[in-house]
Amino acid sequence: MLNAWAGGLNAAQFATMNLNADAQPDLVVFDRTNNKISTFLSTTNATGGSIWQYAPQYEGSFPKVGNWLILSDYDGDGRKDLFSSAPAGIQVWRNTSTGGTVSWQSVVNPLYHEGFNGQTNLYLSPTDVPAILDYDGDGDVDIIAFDYAGGNTAVYYQNLSKQRQNTVAVPGLDFKRQGNCWGNFEKEFCNDFRFGISCDAGGRVGIPNARPEHSGNALALFDVNGDGSKDIVFGYVSCNNLAAIYNTGPNSEKANFTRFDADFPKVNPVKFPVFPAAYFEDVDGDGLIDLLATPNVSSNEGYLFDFKASTLFYKNKGTATKPNFTYVQNDFLQADMIDVGENAAPAFADLDGDGDLDMLVGQAGSPGTNGYRARLWRFDNTGTAAKPSFTLTNTDFLGLSKSDSLTNLRPYFVDLDGNKLPDLVISATSPTGNLLRWVPNMGLVDLVNPFTWQAAQRITLPVNASPAEALAFGDVDADGKPDMLVGGNAGNVSYLRNTTPGGTSPTVTFALQTTALAGIGLDLSNRNPALVFADMNADGKPELLTISRPGTVNLYRLADKPEQPGTRLDSLTGLGFPGLNVLTAAADLTGDGLPDLMIGTQAGGLRFVRNTSEKPLILATETFFKPWAYPNPTDRFVTIMPPHAGSLDVLSTDGRRVLAGQLVVKQAECRLDLGNLPGGVYLLRLTAPGEPTKVSRVVLGR
Repeated sequence: MLNAWAGGLNAAQFATMNLNADAQPDLVVFDRTNNKISTFLSTTNATGGSIWQYAPQYEGSFPKVGNWLILSDYDGDGRKDLFSSAPAGIQVWRNTSTGGTVSWQSVVNPLYHEGFNGQTNLYLSPTDVPAILDYDGDGDVDIIAFDYAGGNTAVYYQNLSKQRQNTVAVPGLDFKRQGNCWGNFEKEFCNDFRFGISCDAGGRVGIPNARPEHSGNALALFDVNGDGSKDIVFGYVSCNNLAAIYNTGPNSEKANFTRFDADFPKVNPVKFPVFPAAYFEDVDGDGLIDLLATPNVSSNEGYLFDFKASTLFYKNKGTATKPNFTYVQNDFLQADMIDVGENAAPAFADLDGDGDLDMLVGQAGSPGTNGYRARLWRFDNTGTAAKPSFTLTNTDFLGLSKSDSLTNLRPYFVDLDGNKLPDLVISATSPTGNLLRWVPNMGLVDLVNPFTWQAAQRITLPVNASPAEALAFGDVDADGKPDMLVGGNAGNVSYLRNTTPGGTSPTVTFALQTTALAGIGLDLSNRNPALVFADMNADGKPELLTISRPGTVNLYRLADKPEQPGTRLDSLTGLGFPGLNVLTAAADLTGDGLPDLMIGTQAGGLRFVRNTSEKPLILATETFFKPWAYPNPTDRFVTIMPPHAGSLDVLSTDGRRVLAGQLVVKQAECRLDLGNLPGGVYLLRLTAPGEPTKVSRVVLGR
């Protein structure tokens, strides 16, 4: 799979720009369901066409946006600028990228225009997607949208920057509303258009017997019939089709729309349950503009969509002036990535007994003959423990979609019965409410089918944990039994101690200890944190990683007592913005002894994040005031006076061992030779069972 870890797509919006300064337009994708921007580089295949290579290194350079994203060059410098939704209308960022480094400068928020009564903010309904392009061909970008006040007529905001020259604070953004409406048409409901209305009359347009409609319009402007006039390709919030509305007038404020086709394209027309949107970009590298269509929704309301196949690609098999959009696939980009639909929930265990980690991925659900039901997807590792290669072997592990009407499946692996085998815990939504079960691993007696749903047992909790609340398991109190952590709807983290009697037991019990583990209490701005409880830095002590619903990431070291505030170690900015509503699992997938992260996204995909320990998490405040490694800096030798016996390692600042460990004795001086290492900063790490890990920075000069 070319882009296995690209994270999935649900309701994608497409635009192109140059990301890496190679003169080839690259692809920027914004997903409306999780506010996530994904970036893809254009590479060339054997036939000269485009292959899209996922390139997450550019994503962190983009501002956080919501509702919609459009790239269009407003200042004429050859670089596309960024327009997006804002609470008061539209916000604009200027593209300041140079030499393959992407950067943006916020220039206006909100965008203003000259209206009927002077300057006012150019407000759009947040559910709408406008068209932002040089419509009249005068060299600056215009804006076309539906009137937010009524929603039934279109409005043309002409950019007069070329005509009026620097009459606004930001050159290139001088907009004026032209007329009461635009195009001499109005719409009311699905395929219900009225042509021939007058947009020249004074005052606001009044449509006889017009019905006020719920706002939700997606516009794209393109000359679909090759007559030189740009037409509208239109999607409406309550309709399942794209309509083509044809312009028989000029590309200006005098545009005149006179007829429409309810099915676009005419052959294999776009159909979604509701609210389709169109995007016109050359995505196969043949120089011709193609058509992409996706749902313009913010969630899967009513469970209508199959989000694992929600991006329609129509190749232009015509010409630049006479396009012929021919259906190719319903999973553009999605076919090259793991995409289980929505709310991917990964978990890892050796399912086939071959010594490496396999993967289960839960999902919110998919529509089928028996309704919208969730499934567990099984991926077997056909590679190695250090270089995994995951192969899809089952899209309904345990057959849950056939036996139960479950949604929002989330798997977890943890040894609950004490037999040294990972059991399977499943959280889900059922028709009768929340469901929490554990399936014992019977691998000691059945190597082929160690898990059966018939053997599932109920887990009763002292708190009501909903399926929207992520779980994590780990031995918080160091008694040898896995405890449960719950990421609460209110942003808090609860700690439930495992009170199961010793030995193997078919009954698992938990007791609430605190609703604010590590001091992480009520925080309504960071609801539903996903949790990872793992030793992220191989210091022998687990840390707690939280990723909140809005995408805020924090890493904590726990205090001696669970209810005491923990130490916030890092915000892991290297992760970038993971998207909204992620679910996370930790597992060593590279064989270096450090747990990596697999992030399941709301868009149904996965993002693999390797643990490189660029900011070692083990740098606690030392309890010994006397330095135990000196001189510092040094040009070769370091004298060690160990505060306790143990194993001494030399690490690079990215957390990798550069000198093999050697045993040292408490307060017994020894000398360390760093002569074979290049100059730089190194970490000396002293570890021993039952002793605190000690770390000292050493600067090696050359």
